[in-house]
Amino acid sequence: MYRAFVYIVDRILGAMLQTIEACDADIWRHPRRGLLLVLGTIFVVYVRELSSSLSEQLLLAGLSDDLHNVVNPDGHGLVDSIVVENPLNLLQGWCGSDGFTRARMIPTYGSPCVQVTGRRNRTGFEKAVEALSARGLGRLVSAEVEAAADAAPELVAVAGCARDVGPKLARTMLPILGALPALLAPAAVAFLVFENDSADDTAAKLISWIGGDARRAATARLHFARRLGGSRTERLALCRNTLLGEAHRISARYLLMLDLDCKRRPPWADDPRPLRMALGALRRREWDVLAANSMAELDYYDLWALRSAELGADYDCWRDRVEMKRRGDCDATQLRINASAPPFAVDSAFNGLALYRLGALRRRAGGCSYDGGRTCEHVPFHLCLRRSGLRLGVAPYLVQGCGDGAPRAVVGPPRVRVRVEGDGSVERREVREVGRDVIL
Repeated sequence: MYRAFVYIVDRILGAMLQTIEACDADIWRHPRRGLLLVLGTIFVVYVRELSSSLSEQLLLAGLSDDLHNVVNPDGHGLVDSIVVENPLNLLQGWCGSDGFTRARMIPTYGSPCVQVTGRRNRTGFEKAVEALSARGLGRLVSAEVEAAADAAPELVAVAGCARDVGPKLARTMLPILGALPALLAPAAVAFLVFENDSADDTAAKLISWIGGDARRAATARLHFARRLGGSRTERLALCRNTLLGEAHRISARYLLMLDLDCKRRPPWADDPRPLRMALGALRRREWDVLAANSMAELDYYDLWALRSAELGADYDCWRDRVEMKRRGDCDATQLRINASAPPFAVDSAFNGLALYRLGALRRRAGGCSYDGGRTCEHVPFHLCLRRSGLRLGVAPYLVQGCGDGAPRAVVGPPRVRVRVEGDGSVERREVREVGRDVIL
């Protein structure tokens, strides 16, 4: 009904504009008529822009309606929050640090939400992070919450950011996600997803998938954001901070952060041993964070998130101009890790999948958060974890299906080849010329 109303108003305003444009040019010879025409045109354009903004807000309200029509067995809606950029959605309501305030004209749902400025002031999304922090998202939680998490049955929060990934969700990722409860059993699983500004059917696919299973619906949390500003890494930082905070709030013991745009089915989706090995290493407190490897025939692709002096990845290979001129950009390095190698320490890594021991984050690194203002959003977060004494590593046996590595047909051969062998030794070779490498 709302969308039909906006459509009719838009058609009426469009007809008015066409009428004005069709007016005889002689009208401008009469100053009073010309002035009225100018003022009328300004008014019509203003109202039409307001209608366009209203249309976007009503679409968001419609999305909220769709979400609340899909309910879990207890009758509670699946949507946990709707995050919007504009804090003054006059017809739907508005967001603030104290949550969502309803407007009187349109009935809406009182789900909590976050005010996001989205524009560059100070350091990127700093205000958004502050707004999240005000709600306890991604920040230190109380001792009571920590104790409850330790005493509760083991819960793994499976989290991911989604935008325009509808085809990959249907083809690859939703079947993989659907297999996780069995792969991680006897641990319980809760799905947390943050979707923003998709032009395709990503949101609809997520809603349908979550609502299609009563167990998923009982624990899932979906966050939908519209009109987010900032750079891609700033938006990802906001997403990951929201998901991290959500994992804390549901008292999860572990967080499995996944990329949701992978196009290949990873080996662990059919063989539970790699995921269980990684989870076992976290249970034994051998590691606090373990990140994934790439498939054997592919290069390790997420070099921007990687920080390791031993691997030669100790600089920002996309934004550090000085080091890029001296050592090359991310495409200049080819890294391959033998899946038989033992886990090894790094200062930062993601590569499409990372598993976090949330108890360690709560106790020692509650003030750490993602920040995409200056570099890859994972790096500031992981470096903060390292400074707090947490152990981060790459688990070579945990192979995922994301990314292809550098497009060698386009960018040419690498300048440096790095290999992590099966025994854990590292070999770095500089490519001086075709067929002749020099060990570094």
